[in-house]
Amino acid sequence: LRRADVLEQLAATAKKPEERAMWYHQAADTISAAAQSGKCPDGDKRLKALFEKLSKNEADRELAAYVKMRELMAGYGLSLQTPSPDFQKIQAELLKNLEQYTRDYPTVPDAAEAMLQLGIGREYAGQDEDAKKWYERIVREFPGLLQAKKAAGAITRLDSVGKPIALSGNGARGGVVDRQPAGVPRRR
Repeated sequence: LRRADVLEQLAATAKKPEERAMWYHQAADTISAAAQSGKCPDGDKRLKALFEKLSKNEADRELAAYVKMRELMAGYGLSLQTPSPDFQKIQAELLKNLEQYTRDYPTVPDAAEAMLQLGIGREYAGQDEDAKKWYERIVREFPGLLQAKKAAGAITRLDSVGKPIALSGNGARGGVVDRQPAGVPRRR
């Protein structure tokens, strides 16, 4: 937490906006990780205060959104550390918060991560069609991000249930695996 204090001081004195953002990102990541690991039981509150500070300036909107996502994940991690946590309730609260996040910050990069978590959550709940909607949104709205590749893979996986799929690549025991089911064209 002393490191986070120093990072926030560096952010406050940074001359360039990109340096300021970098220091705040590192501070938010540090606090969130400390909270989730149990080393900072008030990490979510500290992140909330930082979020509120940054939210006052419209120029800091994207930076505030970054901090907000870390606040949500810190709060989630902390709630799992309580004695006898109610996992269903905690998961439902996280999904509700992530949905709100995607409404509040639909274009920031962390919205893609929020959507991915929403898709995964829906998928685990057996709501495959709803999960696909979240995954498709990531692919459509954030095509250049890693989350879009993950989402595209999830869509392929969900769409492949009961269907043969083409596989090719290096085998676990050496050699090449190339399985092309009948009627499935080879990918180039």
